[in-house]
Amino acid sequence: LAFLLWQGLLLPPHGRGTEAFSPAARLACRTAGPRDGAAGHSGARLFSSPPTRERPPAGSPPGSVAGGGGPRGPPAGGGGPPGGGGGPPPQTAAQKLLEVVLDAAFGLLYVGDDIGLRDSSKNLRVLWTRAILNRLGKIDDPVAFQLLPERTRWIVDALVDGGLLPDSVVEKLDWIVRRTNFIDGQLDSFLDETSSDGDDGGSRRQVLVLGSGYDTRCLRYGDRAGLDFFCVDLPAVAENSRMVVERYLPPGARPPAFVPFDLNDASDGGSLLGAAAGRGLVVDGSVPTMVLCEAVLFYLEPGAARAVTSELFSGLPGARFCLTDNLSKVGVVPGGG
Repeated sequence: LAFLLWQGLLLPPHGRGTEAFSPAARLACRTAGPRDGAAGHSGARLFSSPPTRERPPAGSPPGSVAGGGGPRGPPAGGGGPPGGGGGPPPQTAAQKLLEVVLDAAFGLLYVGDDIGLRDSSKNLRVLWTRAILNRLGKIDDPVAFQLLPERTRWIVDALVDGGLLPDSVVEKLDWIVRRTNFIDGQLDSFLDETSSDGDDGGSRRQVLVLGSGYDTRCLRYGDRAGLDFFCVDLPAVAENSRMVVERYLPPGARPPAFVPFDLNDASDGGSLLGAAAGRGLVVDGSVPTMVLCEAVLFYLEPGAARAVTSELFSGLPGARFCLTDNLSKVGVVPGGG
């Protein structure tokens, strides 16, 4: 229950100045620049959209903001939460204490794990929370449960079947449910719209996932013919994720490509696309591409957030972007101009 209480009660709630995970901060983007042989969009579009598992309607939804010309980088300025610093707000003493307790608790959950996983409990909390939400029928992510250690995954069933999760706690996690359904809906739409007639869905497509952690989409969608996933995260996290994913995959199955890259290095000239291209990402616009950014920019320094988004918008012609994040660091004010 401790990690659920942390997720539901101590993360920034809706309405705070950081706009970290509020519905208003969910934006999907399509950049201009047609791909070879494919119809492009006439201008860059940023639009807010309600979370849904259904395919988004054709055309610009209400609240769309159209811009002419090609992809544009973020405007100048520091951006970020009030106070000018990057990353989440400072923790209180109680939150810091809870972090220590959670780190110890998650260490116990992975005692005896056959791959010797060692990672921050923050990444693991997301995975366990998704497994619980799937068990509750709130999201469709059975893979999350399969990625948990066999010796301790029974805890998920015990919490749900034993009625140990108060409704008030589950309701606090609704933002994860809506965010998951929104991103999955955007990804479904991308795959539908880029599939060529008569190829049984085997058209080559690629998905770049920023700050992937233990995101399961590379496995939930990974059996699609011609679809490649590129998962970007800190080197240690990328290596841990690789071990977890390869344990899950059946023999002979092709794993996603893991890209070890610290996004904060972008502010010092590091190239995200260079690192991803080194792992096989096609950056010339010839392959339909989607970029997923789920609660990542919130943890970056403003300069790094601006550098990452500038490189992506200028270096991936024709790509589609789905961001569920704090975009104030790149000059986008939810609900504003």
